[in-house]
Amino acid sequence: MLRERVITALVLLALLIPAVIAESPLPFAVLTIVLIGAAGWEWGRLCGLPRAGAIASGVVLAVACACMGLLWQIEIPAEAWGAVAVLWVLGGAI
Repeated sequence: MLRERVITALVLLALLIPAVIAESPLPFAVLTIVLIGAAGWEWGRLCGLPRAGAIASGVVLAVACACMGLLWQIEIPAEAWGAVAVLWVLGGAI
């Protein structure tokens, strides 16, 4: 078990270091979104969702985070951001 965790940590470190030191923020953003999607998939599995549901939760979470990352460039009123945050939090309780 420890060996698997060490190997996983080394692989993630090998992916993270080049993404962090790259001149463009795009590699780090892509890596972060992929890891967020994997975390959503794992969370779905921990919640007992069927395989398709766990994959869907990971994909939905990754797409939502990617959209949020792209939306910062658009000027949106603070009330809209507040409504989105409330929906996000309440949606997590479902």
